[in-house]
Amino acid sequence: MKRIILYFSIVISLFLSSCKNNENPVTDNNSNEPIEEGVQRGFIENEVPNSPKAWTFMLYDDADFTDSFDPLNSFSSRMYSTANINVLVLQDTVGADAKLWFINEGGELVLLKNLGEINMGSAETLSNFIEFGKYVYPSERTIVSFYNHGSGWDGACTDVTDHDMLSMDDMCTAITENGGIDLIFFSAPCLMGSVESMYELRDCVDIYLGSENTSGYLLWLYPMESIRELLQTHPTISNDQLGISVVQFIEEDLSMWGNFDLTDITMSAVKTNRMQEVKNLFADIADNLYNDQYHFKVTMDAVKDTLTNFYDYNLDLHHLLEAIKSNCDDANLCSKIIELQEIIETSVLAEVHGEAFPHAKGIAIYFPSADRFSERYRDVNQNLDWTSQTLWDELIYNYLSGEKHLFKNTTIIPEHLYEGQLMNF
Repeated sequence: MKRIILYFSIVISLFLSSCKNNENPVTDNNSNEPIEEGVQRGFIENEVPNSPKAWTFMLYDDADFTDSFDPLNSFSSRMYSTANINVLVLQDTVGADAKLWFINEGGELVLLKNLGEINMGSAETLSNFIEFGKYVYPSERTIVSFYNHGSGWDGACTDVTDHDMLSMDDMCTAITENGGIDLIFFSAPCLMGSVESMYELRDCVDIYLGSENTSGYLLWLYPMESIRELLQTHPTISNDQLGISVVQFIEEDLSMWGNFDLTDITMSAVKTNRMQEVKNLFADIADNLYNDQYHFKVTMDAVKDTLTNFYDYNLDLHHLLEAIKSNCDDANLCSKIIELQEIIETSVLAEVHGEAFPHAKGIAIYFPSADRFSERYRDVNQNLDWTSQTLWDELIYNYLSGEKHLFKNTTIIPEHLYEGQLMNF
């Protein structure tokens, strides 16, 4: 019954909105420079562009990590090309050549290229994949979905063969130089519902879907079929409504996994067009807190253990702001916190959370325990916009230093990724 209601609401929204509403200012699917015939660039050799469709769906299938599960067959049985959708997959597994696939309208895998060994943790690889998809399989709008581990602000998609990982700056570079995309799905990587990551992609992605906490491809297995059906039957659906629908599909299909503990599940769809406002307000708030660090320490000592915490790594941003506001005696600061909370509430188009996280609102921020703090968060070489434009990294560094002066020299993959999370199945 829920699915019927959802589809009815979609039809109504399509009736009330024109195709003009689907235009996305952050994306330009025809932005690449013309490619001369016979000239090789990235993955493109002598391919001729196909006839345009409404959508191109690209899965960045990075199964090049220890004890990985490759979702390709499960994915292709549910997400495949139709009259309105092109579906492409860049697949890389441990000890095997990378392959570029097209999934035809019968759900069959059509091998386009054997690419040999490639580094899925490289911005160049991601850029080449998006460029190929946009040029050879042009469409009005584009979705890129990622499979692998995630580390929030630190990026996603490790490649154990090449000992590398996509940073958020890598993703921004690859997506931006190809004109942006409409929706990004972190369809397995954990912790990607972070404000730092969303802010990094604010100018090249319209709708951002990720989990504040654990994720895993299981959450996306059945929704992929629903997404395909929706894009085929309603190809002019707005980006906003599609993001909302995907979260609803995920929530509805949680019942399919009766034997799994799903109390710690989170997922949100976030509109990125107000991320600049989020950063600006937060920067002002962080400045204020930095100038009165003693008060910040007293407040955090009192409430930090009660806040919505994801793996001792991130806190829910809205809940954190609520705690600061409840201990705030500065009217101007309180006003800014309230304004920021309202922007968060309107930017999160849809979110779902399990019973373990009743205060989750869809956007997290880095605030780990002292022994899990990563110096990379303060490293200017990360090129992370959030930390270069706010004092948050210095503020939490100073606070955590008061608890423990010896910081853990974390590896490229945070500890939680070795704990056998849902994403590995």
